[in-house]
Amino acid sequence: MNKKKALAAILFAAVAISLPLQTVHADMGPKPSIKIVCTNVPNGEVYLDLLIEQPPFPEGKGFGIDDFSPYNSQMAGILVEYSDGGWRPALATGTSMPLFGNLRLSASNGTAVSSFSYFGTPAVFKIIAVTDTLQVSVSNVIERQAYQATVYFDFETGIAKERNPLISSAVAFAVSLIATLVLEGLVLMLFRFSLRLCIKPFIAVNVLTQTLLHGALAWVTYNLGAGTAIFAYAFLEVIIIVAEAVLFMLLLRQHTKLRRAMYAIVANIVSFVSGLVILAIMAVVS
Repeated sequence: MNKKKALAAILFAAVAISLPLQTVHADMGPKPSIKIVCTNVPNGEVYLDLLIEQPPFPEGKGFGIDDFSPYNSQMAGILVEYSDGGWRPALATGTSMPLFGNLRLSASNGTAVSSFSYFGTPAVFKIIAVTDTLQVSVSNVIERQAYQATVYFDFETGIAKERNPLISSAVAFAVSLIATLVLEGLVLMLFRFSLRLCIKPFIAVNVLTQTLLHGALAWVTYNLGAGTAIFAYAFLEVIIIVAEAVLFMLLLRQHTKLRRAMYAIVANIVSFVSGLVILAIMAVVS
């Protein structure tokens, strides 16, 4: 591979890695959020809100629903009037910071899903759900652990539990490792390396870098959210490209050191793109 081709590959790598960072807006960063998956709820219309332990705001103050005319008056009235030991509905009665959420849901097959986000997202809360037959269910107290949490709430029992984020991280790691080994293995052969002669260093280096990468991404996702993880992924991939280029230059025995380094760059661009797809999918399903 001549110097012009090597330079072109390096420039392509830099452009590909920098693309996710090009469009940044002032309010684009990840915000705290809570996704509520309500199960065993009667089919039909259901209102779902978060209960917060704060003193009520004077009328017209705070952030919340100002106009209840589009809502069912009986269902909304239960929420507005609800008070139990200082706990009150966040959307229905207002918050000190903006909170975005879906109060009115449609339950089907016993399931309704709602999301709450922005700076008013509480760290400690309960869940309240009201059906169109005026059944009310209130959950236990939840102390949110993840920056962007998913909580499962059983309407019949009132039991709510935050999902363990390690499950999603483990699935993402397994899928990403398999995809990386397959894709980078194909690139290895395209660069005319013998898979039989290179299999040990190839697997060892990729298992090491993928373990470190997903450990770091799991920490970022849990503490700062999936949006930050995507940006962190781009930064970490640069480090991995450099590390794998050095390791493959030392550990592979075929071809020149430049060719080994170029293989690492191209292979990691391919796996980086596939990793972004996996991250996006995991963010949607989480």
